[in-house]
Amino acid sequence: MAVIGTDPPPNIRDRGESPEEPRRFPWLTWTTALFVLLGALFGAVGTATTNLPAILGAVAGTSAAATSVHFTAPDSPSVPAENVIPRGTSTGIGPTDVIWLVTQKVGDNSFQPQVLPCTVAADGDWTCPATFIGNKDTDRGQVFDLVLYRVDGRAVTAFLNYDRTRPEGTYRGLAQMPDGAQELGRIEVVRN
Repeated sequence: MAVIGTDPPPNIRDRGESPEEPRRFPWLTWTTALFVLLGALFGAVGTATTNLPAILGAVAGTSAAATSVHFTAPDSPSVPAENVIPRGTSTGIGPTDVIWLVTQKVGDNSFQPQVLPCTVAADGDWTCPATFIGNKDTDRGQVFDLVLYRVDGRAVTAFLNYDRTRPEGTYRGLAQMPDGAQELGRIEVVRN
């Protein structure tokens, strides 16, 4: 005696084959599952990338917290032309903020954004990449401002475009600071 609903369909029983397990999600194939898994993996990797999304403009605006910065380096007002590494401490700035160092010769109206942004630790300490200050042959004794800016995607784009479009070996600077750049602090140094 057969129990209703438990016998395999007659065409399978007649051929001697065993019935297949019914698929729970007939629309889900192994390729669909693979694409879903890869999408989740790439999404997680993209989220885990620490500074890149911010550099590409993921930072929509500035923080409402009170902000102050203090330069701890250079610790002398006299600096060489290259490989100066500005660093400091801050309040109101965190690892999701993008800050950028810009140099400006006192009396000159152009702004020289550095090639990459500074890094910010969770405690607010920040470090900028090795910085070039002025022309090593002609700017000895000249006074420069090192200016730290918090920037959003508009300013990041302007800084990156400046570096990509300037002819090799020329540093004419930007005629004005782009929208989306908020000055945080500055120090004055003299090129030695």
